[in-house]
Amino acid sequence: MEFLSYLKDDFAAEGAGSVLVEFSYPHITGDVQNLDGINETLQEEIWVVEEYVASSYAPYLSEGEEFVFEGECYVTYMSEDILSVIYVEYGYLDGSFMESYVVSYNVDMEMGIVLNNTHLLAVDDGFSVDFRERCKLQNGEIEELEYMSDQEITYYLTDNDYLIVFYTPLGMEVGFNYYEGWVTVTYKDYEKYQEKF
Repeated sequence: MEFLSYLKDDFAAEGAGSVLVEFSYPHITGDVQNLDGINETLQEEIWVVEEYVASSYAPYLSEGEEFVFEGECYVTYMSEDILSVIYVEYGYLDGSFMESYVVSYNVDMEMGIVLNNTHLLAVDDGFSVDFRERCKLQNGEIEELEYMSDQEITYYLTDNDYLIVFYTPLGMEVGFNYYEGWVTVTYKDYEKYQEKF
């Protein structure tokens, strides 16, 4: 596996300001089933970000304003069976922080498929109550979560647009993106929550 760089800065024609999208992304090599398909899926996050930036920022920047969106890619777990990759993404307007996200991908290396994150864990309101308690123990009080109902947390944990889930040597990180940022909790005992097929 290698990491490649991606840079796009030709959004200027769409608005008065300037936009820069800069990413690192993984490129898997070797004898892996569906290798091209996996690599294409892992790179799709860049195109999603480009479309988002082009529609949400580029047309609205004033003369001289600059919006920068950066994505750093990390491999959090790699074995013969599973590969977990995350993008940690940040957006800045004229150097001031605007937004941040974590996007996770999990690959079944034996089957050669990128897994659907919402199918990895069985999440219900009971899971969300447990998540809230674990989050307080691990991360301290997060004000935004205090205002969320258990049902709202369940919604975030069951929607691919918000859900964060990836393997690490310590277990599984589970969490979600929300308006003010993102949060994850380490589940060493994740196997008891795994979806049964």
